[in-house]
Amino acid sequence: MANKEKSNQQPEFTKEQFLVSKSYTGLEKDIFRALLDDNKTYTKDQVREIADDFVKKEVQ
Repeated sequence: MANKEKSNQQPEFTKEQFLVSKSYTGLEKDIFRALLDDNKTYTKDQVREIADDFVKKEVQ
């Protein structure tokens, strides 16, 4: 059962991998540069959610 759960998990990438990816715009990469931790890994869904939350935040 544990192997099946692992195969359903999305791959995780480092901040640097997202910054060099051609899948994201310059604005998205700027958000990643500011908000992602250098020492953590993230799934594509996680960074999409981080970027979306940041963009939706009200300016103070």
